[in-house]
Amino acid sequence: MVGFVALPDLGSATLVELTRQEATSEATAAAAESHFTAHGKHVEWVGDAPGLVLGRIVCQLVNEAWFTLGAGIASAADVDTAMRLGFNYPRGPFEWCEAIGARRVLAVLDALHRELGEERYRAAPALRRAAA
Repeated sequence: MVGFVALPDLGSATLVELTRQEATSEATAAAAESHFTAHGKHVEWVGDAPGLVLGRIVCQLVNEAWFTLGAGIASAADVDTAMRLGFNYPRGPFEWCEAIGARRVLAVLDALHRELGEERYRAAPALRRAAA
């Protein structure tokens, strides 16, 4: 079996992350990679973990944005503008959250927190409320 993460609304993204399990045959892995490269995607093989690489990082950015909003430091629009203009990100964290879905972001963070037990993956209360 080969797993992959595809974030919604990213049709122009050129990267696909794939992960394999011990039982994944070389033929299955090669077929999966061939499928995505035939569609113009760059394939990156990564370790199997909640959110893989892109989802893990984006979900943490989204989570920190929700902590910022919950603390009353800035509005969602201000946070998005700061990240787009300050770091030249294509979207701000709240725009990412809307595209991915708050429930999906929360699921990745909860899985990381459960698996690794690290406080940095604890979901912001405001994000938890938004996902409810």
